[in-house]
Amino acid sequence: MAALRVEIPTPDGPLTVTGLSVSIGGAVAPEDADLRGVLQAADTALYAAKRAGRNLVRLGRALPVPSPSASAAPPAAAG
Repeated sequence: MAALRVEIPTPDGPLTVTGLSVSIGGAVAPEDADLRGVLQAADTALYAAKRAGRNLVRLGRALPVPSPSASAAPPAAAG
């Protein structure tokens, strides 16, 4: 990307843009991950790539959606 030269026509003549950089964030997700979690993991990875420098790719991992039974409170003890 850094070696790319982009020629842009302008009313004042051609303009050459150089020194471009790209930061990319992606996410790996299990089948049962929700879209919001996947997007959050990718967004976090993107900002990690930006903080780490230029022309980098970082990957995040989305967590599976917890099952309703896993988050349920334990039954109350009989007394």
